[in-house]
Amino acid sequence: MPNLQIEKQEILEEIEKRNYQTLRYSIFEEGNPHEWETRIDYDKTKQVYQVYATMDRGSFNRKVEFTKFEDAKDKFLEKLDLTVKINRRNIEKGRFPEYYSPLWSDYKPIEMFTTVIDYCDIEDGNLELIILDENQWEGTSEKEHLQKLEEKLNTYLEYIDGKCYVSKCGENFDKIIIQIGFRHHPSENGMRFMKKQQQNLSERGIILEIVLNE
Repeated sequence: MPNLQIEKQEILEEIEKRNYQTLRYSIFEEGNPHEWETRIDYDKTKQVYQVYATMDRGSFNRKVEFTKFEDAKDKFLEKLDLTVKINRRNIEKGRFPEYYSPLWSDYKPIEMFTTVIDYCDIEDGNLELIILDENQWEGTSEKEHLQKLEEKLNTYLEYIDGKCYVSKCGENFDKIIIQIGFRHHPSENGMRFMKKQQQNLSERGIILEIVLNE
C-alpha cells in the first residue's frame, strides 16, 4: 500500500509551483466527485491509480489507470494544464469558462441558484416570495447576470402558476408579491430590465418589488 499522504504532498508542491491553487482538483479524497474537477484516486481493491476529469454534475467519460505513481502524477498535472488551456481558449472566443479562476479570467461568475425558491410565505395577508441577489455588477458579465435573473424569475413564475405554494401557504391571501433584494445596486441595463419585468408581471396581477441596499 503506497503512502498516499506523502504522494499527495508531492502533487500539492507541483500545483503550487504552477500557481494552480485556484483550480478545482481532488487528490486521494473520499466522497463523490464534484463538477469540473480534476481527480486522482487510488483504488485499493485493484491497486491502481485512477486519473480523470469530471464535467457538469460530476459526470465523467472514463478513468485512466496507472500502476506507478509517477505516471499517474504526470497525467494528473497534464490534465490541469489542459484545463487552463481550454478555459483560456473559451474566454478568447467569447464563451463562458467551466468555472471562475484568475488563471484565465478577471471577472467573477454570477452565483445564483436559478431553480431554487429562496423564500415563500404569507406576510401581512399576502403571498410573498423573495429573491436574494448578492452579486456585484461591476467586474462581472452583465449579460450573464441578466440571464440568471430571468431564469430565476421564470422559476418563480412556474412555482406560482403550478400553485406549488399551496401545501405550505394555502390559498387564503390577498396579493402575490415577488421581492428582489439587491446587495449591490444594479447597472443601468439591470434597472431597465427590472422595470420591464415589473410591468410584465403587473399585467399578470403579480407585484414585483425592487429592494436596493442603499
